[in-house]
Amino acid sequence: MKWIGFFTWFSVIAGAAFAQSSPNSGAYLEPLSNTQISSAEGCVIQGDDGRILIDNQVKIGGRLIPVHVTKITRTSKSWEGDSLTIFFQIMTGSLRETPDGDYREGKSPWGVIRLTYNGQRGDMRGREQCNGL
Repeated sequence: MKWIGFFTWFSVIAGAAFAQSSPNSGAYLEPLSNTQISSAEGCVIQGDDGRILIDNQVKIGGRLIPVHVTKITRTSKSWEGDSLTIFFQIMTGSLRETPDGDYREGKSPWGVIRLTYNGQRGDMRGREQCNGL
């Protein structure tokens, strides 16, 4: 009986370790530096001082991954119809929100990814539905 218990315990530990490293596991994220993302959900808010104030979810391989927007670049002066490049940072479980609404990094590193899409919005200061991503 002791051997059966040992192998059961070992199988559970080995299975958990494999799940952490498996590409099909929801907890696994492949390196995403400069990855082109096909779609995103959520909104982008820009304050009067130009800071990005809201977090989004980016869909990668069918999974929605929470990210923190760090920078937006645009190709012209108008937000409507632009091709925007949005720089995200992946939020890991070690990140926490601070009282001022910002996020601080814990022990886990942030990965930077890039999303390019045609922006369909006017005033970036308000809460807008981010359609057409």
